[in-house]
Amino acid sequence: MLPTEARTIMAASSWNDNGQKQFVHDVSLAGHSHQLRSVLMVVGAFTHYRAGLCVS
Repeated sequence: MLPTEARTIMAASSWNDNGQKQFVHDVSLAGHSHQLRSVLMVVGAFTHYRAGLCVS
């Protein structure tokens, strides 16, 4: 017998695969604000890293 947590995860996973997509938020669409923010954070971190190399 699986622990309760594993059964819950399996039930949620099978629920998502049984055509209930309208209730699941799709975060894979391009251009969402949180994706843009993430890209800008990576670019900013890289820019600060490169600036630190120039100063040192």
